[in-house]
Amino acid sequence: MTKLRNLFFITVFAITMTACLSDDEPSNDDKSMYDIVTFKGNLESNNNHAVFQYQKDGDSRTNTLLGNIAINSDVYKENSRVLLNYIPESGTHNIDDNISIIRVTNIYNDTVEINNISKIPDWENNPIELYALWRAGKYINIQCGLEYTIEPAAFALVVDEVTINNEIPDLYIVYDKESGRETYIKPYYASIDISNIWNRQSCKGIRIHVNDKYYDKASYEFKKTTLIPIN
Repeated sequence: MTKLRNLFFITVFAITMTACLSDDEPSNDDKSMYDIVTFKGNLESNNNHAVFQYQKDGDSRTNTLLGNIAINSDVYKENSRVLLNYIPESGTHNIDDNISIIRVTNIYNDTVEINNISKIPDWENNPIELYALWRAGKYINIQCGLEYTIEPAAFALVVDEVTINNEIPDLYIVYDKESGRETYIKPYYASIDISNIWNRQSCKGIRIHVNDKYYDKASYEFKKTTLIPIN
């Protein structure tokens, strides 16, 4: 069996919230939002503020979100993808805005792995519960439920090397849970950089295959709307 490169303890990938709530900004869950964003670092001037970039979906405009506080750059790496819970100052979504940070959560980051899917039987053996799948610029964002395990497990978005030069390459969400024991489902988020496939001259889109627990083997296509490479 071909082993996936990104072996990790699934407990690290679990959604464990880290609070970053400002003392002078009360939490208001009725107005708060959750988005997968890119942490661009802390702005050193003006009392340090965390800066995030958010792109809603597809090739939509990228918006800048300026936090009311800085966050720990040892815990949250610059240019990493994170799950941001925040309140926009304007009360409006999907614009450049100042925000009050409620919490920031590290999520799983990676690039597309090139492999031969026929040598990875785990895609057939370990279904996931898919809640949401969307493209935002150069990223495929995934919200799903995985069987929790304390043993090492692997999660990857794999392009079948046989199809890599096709106009629509075939990609697979692969979850390798080593243990066969039944466990409970936990929510997970991942953001995968697809630019190593999307920016290929032959590529006109991608097809993502999901071994879904409730919808069997579903597939989703994301086609290019522009020939400009995504950065």
